[in-house]
Amino acid sequence: AAATNSPTFESSELNGNPVVRFVAASDQYFDVTHAPSLSNAETTIYIVFKLNAASEDDASLIYKTSNFTDGYSIFENGATGNLRATVDSWTGNFVDLPITYGQANITEYKYDGSLLTQSLNLSSNGDDMYGAGMTQTTTDIRIGFNSFDDGGFDGDISYKSFRRS
Repeated sequence: AAATNSPTFESSELNGNPVVRFVAASDQYFDVTHAPSLSNAETTIYIVFKLNAASEDDASLIYKTSNFTDGYSIFENGATGNLRATVDSWTGNFVDLPITYGQANITEYKYDGSLLTQSLNLSSNGDDMYGAGMTQTTTDIRIGFNSFDDGGFDGDISYKSFRRS
């Protein structure tokens, strides 16, 4: 991201751990350059995050898609207040789970080539069958980005881990 809209690093914020802080009103986000390992057909992602409050925008934790028609994403669905995990389509192949605002959350996203599974705070689980296989994309990963409107993620992201299944 350009220096004018980059999030800030805070050293001891979320349960004493460092975070990257995003302010939605400032359109803050950053990009991670595409690498083949980030477009694997089988992917597991863990994220520790805190959203400050519900928003009307769809704010991404992970956005690796050209327009929700390929790749994958994890974002706050502003219309429902849920955390939505997608593969290839934001309306057809997804799992929605309710977010707890103002406190630390942990999510696990897993797509094994036929089943999309999402866990939130180790207790809420959902899944969606999708056997067509993930359409690969060479787009960069955007973190904190809102693909539809101005604004974006408003809160902290402490930890992300990608694992090729």
